[in-house]
Amino acid sequence: MFVGQKIYTFLHDFPTITAEKSKVKFQNLVQSNDPVGHFYANLKRMVKLAFPLLLAVNQDELVKQQFFQGLKPDNQIEVR
Repeated sequence: MFVGQKIYTFLHDFPTITAEKSKVKFQNLVQSNDPVGHFYANLKRMVKLAFPLLLAVNQDELVKQQFFQGLKPDNQIEVR
């Protein structure tokens, strides 16, 4: 087994505490007082940290789901 393969195995099979914290933080992100654009940019940044091995298409889907979940109620009404 090559070194790169071993590193991939460790990253894929044994996520670090930091990676797990990033996932929890991403899943709990809410808009609060941020503008919508800033909230969306935070989601895009955090999804790359929380799910680095996930395909870009799937990352975008997670961002979309969390975006709608984390919006303030008055912004949710405008979106629908």
